[in-house]
Amino acid sequence: MKKVVVPDFIAPLIGWRFWRIVSENLNNNSIDLWLTSIIKLIRWPPMKRFKAECLCGYSYYFYELHTNGPPEVDPCGIYAYNSPQYAFADPLFKIIPNGVVFGKVKLWGKVQKHQFGYRAQFAYPFSLMIAVCDECKQPINLSSDFFILRVFGAFMEGGKTFAFSQFICRNCLSLVCSSETDLEGKRVVHLLQKKYGIQIEKREIGLTVS
Repeated sequence: MKKVVVPDFIAPLIGWRFWRIVSENLNNNSIDLWLTSIIKLIRWPPMKRFKAECLCGYSYYFYELHTNGPPEVDPCGIYAYNSPQYAFADPLFKIIPNGVVFGKVKLWGKVQKHQFGYRAQFAYPFSLMIAVCDECKQPINLSSDFFILRVFGAFMEGGKTFAFSQFICRNCLSLVCSSETDLEGKRVVHLLQKKYGIQIEKREIGLTVS
């Protein structure tokens, strides 16, 4: 069998991916927002690289895997798509949970290229562009559209309390009851920019989510 050479990229590549937003309840009754991986809810650290971890025993497409970067065979690595069209056309998009945002991610270290994207050793969010309304499943432009982020439920991790989230677009606000935990879109954007130092891009990518 011919050995596959996995290139080691010093300058980052740019890919596209989904994140999930969870909130942390702080001691002063304020909240902090985190970008996490889609399924495993692994929190992406702010202002430092995200290193792939090996979770082979729980292998799944959206997991962030493998401490040594992408091996020659097996699904380990931090996944990203090479275009937004591929991301939203992926059948797995239909089963992703609530509170999802979409944007660009920097990838470097050992990077394996695939037909529809990449899996990498290191990554960091580059920019966010859209969220997905959890009522109508249509894109929300984070830079210009009005929306709210609803915080609900609770789970514990490392002695800290976190909550899940839902995005609700302007058109769907009349379909849901208001809540004291609702955050207006401008505040959500501000919290994420301040925490991660990332851009909020305005981009018309012509996507209709069904």
